[in-house]
Amino acid sequence: MRYVNLFFLLAILFTTACVSTSRFEEMRGAKDYWESEADQADSLRRELTKLEEDIRQTNKQLEEAYHDQELLESANMNLSRNYQDILERYEELVGQDTKIYENFSLERQTLSEDLAAERAILDQRERELRDLEYALQQREAQLNTVNSSVDNIQNQLQVRDRRINELMSLLERQGQDMETLQTRMRSDFQDFSSDELNVTNQNGRVRLALSERLLFGKASDKINSNGRSAIRQIAQAINTNPDLIVWVEGHTDSDGTAAYNWDLSTRRATAVVKELIVGGVNPARITASGKGAYHPIASNGTEQGKAQNRRVEIILSPNEGAIWDTVGNR
Repeated sequence: MRYVNLFFLLAILFTTACVSTSRFEEMRGAKDYWESEADQADSLRRELTKLEEDIRQTNKQLEEAYHDQELLESANMNLSRNYQDILERYEELVGQDTKIYENFSLERQTLSEDLAAERAILDQRERELRDLEYALQQREAQLNTVNSSVDNIQNQLQVRDRRINELMSLLERQGQDMETLQTRMRSDFQDFSSDELNVTNQNGRVRLALSERLLFGKASDKINSNGRSAIRQIAQAINTNPDLIVWVEGHTDSDGTAAYNWDLSTRRATAVVKELIVGGVNPARITASGKGAYHPIASNGTEQGKAQNRRVEIILSPNEGAIWDTVGNR
C-alpha cells in the first residue's frame, strides 16, 4: 500500500505540467480505484493470513483428532477385546450360575421341605407348650385349692387335736371318776358278800353283778327286800353322778329253753329298772336288755357256776355322747 501511494504521487508530479485537468481527474479516479483495490488486497491478505493461521490450527486440531482417533481406535480395540473376554466370562458365569441355580433350587426345595418339617415340629411344640401352660395353670389352681384345703384341714386338725386333747382330758378325769366310784361302791357295799354283789371296773365302766340269791327267788322275777335295799342304795350312788348312763342286763344259766331264759332274763332286768326308777333314777338314762344264757361268767357244768351265771348286771358308764357334744361345742 505504501508503494502504490508513492507511485501515484510520482505520476502526478510527472504529469502535472503536461496533462490536462480531465486527464488529471481520470488519473485521480484511477488512483482511488487502485487504492480501493489495494485496500481490498490488504484485506484479502489479512483474511488469507487469518485463513492460513486457521488452517494451521485446523490441521493441528486435525492431527490431534487423528491422534485421538488412533488412541480411541486402540482403546476401542482394547475395549472390544475386554468386552469379548467379559462376554466369554459372562457366558461362563451364566453357565456356572445355571448349575448353581439348579443346585440352589434343589437345595432351596430341600431347605423348604426341612423348614416346613421344622415348622410343623415347632407348631406341635407350641401346641404342646400351650397345653402344658394350660395344664400348669390348672395345676396351680388345683394347688391353690389344695393349699387352701390343706390350710383348712390343718385348722380343722388343730381344732380336732384340741378337742381330742380336751376329750382325753375329760376321759381321763372320767376314768378317775369311775375308779373313785368303784372304790366308793365297794366301800358302800362291803356288807354284801362277793357271791351276792361284786363290783368291777372293765374298760372304764363300773359293773355291779347282783346274784339271783340277792334279788330273786329261784325262777322268779320278783325282787325280795334285800334286793330292793341294795338297788335303792345303788340308785342313790347313780343319782350323785348325773353324767352316768345305766345299762341293766339280765342273765340266766343254761337250764331250760332259750325262749324261757330270754324271757326270764328280760323280766328280771325290767324289774331291776323299775326299782331304780323308784329310787329316783331318770328312766331316760336307763337301758334294759335280756341276755339269756349266752353271756356266762362261769361254767354251766357245775351248780356253783350256774349260780354265778344267774345274775343281773348294772353297768355304769360315762355318757360318751355328752362328752363329744361338750367337746364339739367348744
